[in-house]
Amino acid sequence: LNPKEGTKGPASVAFIENGRFRFTARGGVQSGTYQVEVLSYRPIPGAKPYTAEQADGHPEIKAGDIPREQFIPPKYNTKSTLEVTIDAGSGEITKDFDLT
Repeated sequence: LNPKEGTKGPASVAFIENGRFRFTARGGVQSGTYQVEVLSYRPIPGAKPYTAEQADGHPEIKAGDIPREQFIPPKYNTKSTLEVTIDAGSGEITKDFDLT
């Protein structure tokens, strides 16, 4: 979740598992309106593991890691129009996002 203009809360990240997600940071997500970005990565078919030389200077990868690709369409992440508004004092909420 990326805060939209006028929202003071920090960005929040949750992992999706079996189609469900939960924000577990202390205090949860602050009230406001957020842009929703959905990202998921899979190994690139036939890709060879990164070598130590390729991984050097890239803390996000290690030698032996298999290169991955982001496969969710940009309309759900880098160009997302998905939004969610969290009202102050709302407690736990459920929000579904249709990615079709």
